[in-house]
Amino acid sequence: MRFILFFLALALAGCSGSLPAEGNLAPQYAAAPEGEFLTTNLLPSFQTGTHDLDWLLVEFDYAVERGAWRRLVYTFDPDIYAEQFVFMKRDGGDRSDAQIVAQILEETIGLGMVGNNLRPPGGRDAANPFAGLDRIQSIEWTAVDPPGSEFRQVDGLVLLDDGTYRSLSFTVFQTDDGQWRVVVPQG
Repeated sequence: MRFILFFLALALAGCSGSLPAEGNLAPQYAAAPEGEFLTTNLLPSFQTGTHDLDWLLVEFDYAVERGAWRRLVYTFDPDIYAEQFVFMKRDGGDRSDAQIVAQILEETIGLGMVGNNLRPPGGRDAANPFAGLDRIQSIEWTAVDPPGSEFRQVDGLVLLDDGTYRSLSFTVFQTDDGQWRVVVPQG
């Protein structure tokens, strides 16, 4: 019985450390709106042949469709994300943490480029930096290549609130412990 309790406590301790405590969030997490945080029974909408990668895409869908941008950031490689946040904060002038986080999100998933961005005419809204991301209604995954690689390119389309589509494209990699993380481009 003690053996079972020990492993149960160990498992709970491992789970409790996977996301930062709400009152102890670093600025790169605290600046991202939490959005709706509901229990999901979603099934993978795209089969990659790798169970954990399928579930990363489910988590991605869930976060994007609910505007849970903090939850989406948790799918990113935390070290590279933190480095990019610090780099952009240092070089970002008077931009708010939220503006930097929104830009990192858009650029990481390939939606911050000229001709393929989320911004309405007139540019980025400083008062509501997540306005462009909030325009996303749904994601349709189209490809995850190459199969069997520890780095994979994920491609898809996002449907925006005005009925138009944009291309979604980002890279994921498998960590040493088997988890899949989104690669944050640097620079």
